[in-house]
Amino acid sequence: GLALYLLPMMIGARDVAFPRLTSYGFWVYLFGGILFYSSFLFGAIPDVGWFGYTPLSTSRFSGISTDFWLLGLSLVEVAGLTAAIEIVVTILKFRAPGMTVARLPLFILSLLIAGIMILIAFTVLLTATLLLELERATGTCFFEMDKGGNNLLWQHLFWFFGHPEVYIMFLPATGIVSMIIPVFARRPIVGYELIASAML
Repeated sequence: GLALYLLPMMIGARDVAFPRLTSYGFWVYLFGGILFYSSFLFGAIPDVGWFGYTPLSTSRFSGISTDFWLLGLSLVEVAGLTAAIEIVVTILKFRAPGMTVARLPLFILSLLIAGIMILIAFTVLLTATLLLELERATGTCFFEMDKGGNNLLWQHLFWFFGHPEVYIMFLPATGIVSMIIPVFARRPIVGYELIASAML
């Protein structure tokens, strides 16, 4: 939300690239959160941990609570992908004239990097959650060992998201700090190129 609010102002754009996509992402995010948290109303609180490792998250070992978790999480992932598309396209296509990628403010550069990482990592996590929900709902065999699936597939897909996710959260905070400190110190940032390459 902070990124989509500040982004157009910081790059000299009139608006984000796809305002309706941003609105769609917000409503999908809200509905996904409501779906996820409505599990409390039905006494079906997700109980497979935040990793959701199979086989514990398959229908053999967990009930409808995991369906609330998977469906709510899938909608939130779609919202994250819409935000990433919005951020990346807006930065690459709507910059003010003369603002090259090498001259982007560090916060905007961190958003660009995080947006690209979201596009890669969230796509994999969305695939994993949809595969698990398909297995739970229709009996496909992606993760069932005795039917030819593989439990490790879930872990590989999940951690392909899980490791970049740490940097998806960390990099924008780094960009914010890299912009606030020079303002309060009344000095230009020292080592812009080194900070930018470190972020990359």
